[in-house]
Amino acid sequence: MTLKTKLSKNLFSIIGICIFCVFLSSCSSSNLNYSQNKKSEDLRWLNVVRIVVHPLDAKTVLAVAKSGGLFRSVNSGKTWKKIEGIEEKYAMDVKFHPSDPNTIYLSGQNVNISRDGGNSWKKVEGVFVEERSNLKKMAVTPADSERLYVLEANRQVYNSMYRSDDAGETFATIKHEENLLGSTPKSKSGQAPIDMAIAVSPTDPDEVHVGGITTFRSMDGGYTFEQTSKLGRTNKTGYCHPDVDILVYLKDTLYIGTDGGFSISQDKAESFEDRSVGLGIRQFYRIGVSQTDPVIVGGGSQDNGSSIYFGQTNTWRDWLGGDGMETFIDWSNPQVIYGEWQLGGASVTRDQGLTLGKVRGIPEFGEWVTPFAQDPEDPEVLYIGAKDVLKHSEAGDFDVPWEPISNFKENAVNPVITVMKIAPSNNQVIYVAMHKRKPNSNDPPNGHLKKTEDGGKTWVDLEEFLPEGIRDQKIIRKMAALHGKTSPRKSDGN
Repeated sequence: MTLKTKLSKNLFSIIGICIFCVFLSSCSSSNLNYSQNKKSEDLRWLNVVRIVVHPLDAKTVLAVAKSGGLFRSVNSGKTWKKIEGIEEKYAMDVKFHPSDPNTIYLSGQNVNISRDGGNSWKKVEGVFVEERSNLKKMAVTPADSERLYVLEANRQVYNSMYRSDDAGETFATIKHEENLLGSTPKSKSGQAPIDMAIAVSPTDPDEVHVGGITTFRSMDGGYTFEQTSKLGRTNKTGYCHPDVDILVYLKDTLYIGTDGGFSISQDKAESFEDRSVGLGIRQFYRIGVSQTDPVIVGGGSQDNGSSIYFGQTNTWRDWLGGDGMETFIDWSNPQVIYGEWQLGGASVTRDQGLTLGKVRGIPEFGEWVTPFAQDPEDPEVLYIGAKDVLKHSEAGDFDVPWEPISNFKENAVNPVITVMKIAPSNNQVIYVAMHKRKPNSNDPPNGHLKKTEDGGKTWVDLEEFLPEGIRDQKIIRKMAALHGKTSPRKSDGN
């Protein structure tokens, strides 16, 4: 009995993965219930990174725990037992042989193969780089059940590909000059093994897709690759959200799971279609609300850039890439919206996201989410909290340099401003929370709260007024919330 037939005759179970636990879902036409599998004691606090269901027995499930090895359940996930005898410290992936489920492949730091359903295992010797930094993922295909591809990283970037045409008995090493896990073929960076995936067409064993920051495709069995997606939304190769976590090829459809959601391709990655509409998965760092009618909302989100929500039409517009951070809407002109990406890079749009320009001249990096604000009385004045508080007095001309209005760098090693708030009733009053080290000190960084009442000419420390042990961010956020309740022009929503 095939898995498809078995599922059509019975209630079915879906195994879901979270970062530490395995969840069991029993689904019928009348209900859908998820619960943590409390009997999975061996998996409860392990990092489960892959699960596969036996192709002939839906009750048999394998789960890969990154630092714990390979586990098997024979009762649809109710109980689990670790499979012993595997020489692997950092497991990453597991695959069944497409036509012989007694053959199982496990990869991580090494590649191990079982020919008897997991009762005994043999490590592949003398082929792969067997280091902690060279983790591996695999792909198989029913188009050639003996074909096995192994994708190997070198720390966070691509290292090599290996191909077996005899179910893992022998391997050919395929080297590439391109970084198949980078944003471009010549990129020197990547995010493996998190953003690292490989899939093979179920009808053509030579059609191979690799995902890292972007996606690449081979049509000759892994020997040559071409890039099939890029970082930008407008390019000839089509758009697929970057940071690819998983690739699955079923029939004629390639499914791509990314940091931005879920896409498909039905033409061998010539083009992509976003299927993320309706998924509540976006994680916003900051939002900003316009102070004019009709109301619009801007938001910066992890891995998904900056977006604008138009309440009147109930529509969204994505306008800035990267990790979206602070965002605010000019309180005097809702056509003008400012957005930010990690460490204090910033852009501005003057037509609500149809076109954009860079906020130039920022002289230093800031925190991951760098404070960025508009003056509550003069819309031409902008502030950024990096190592010092930086002020720009002509928002329409970024050739005008930014001016530091503090001297925190002179009194500390690597100060970083974490929160900055301008009093809505008086733009001369500014609060900042920061962490810094004292010069020539190995002590851990200390949190500090500072205030100016003259627009930055002088600053005073407020630590003596704070209870010992209170984190600066909590105090300043509470202050910000109080200010926000009385602010007629507050637009950063923080």
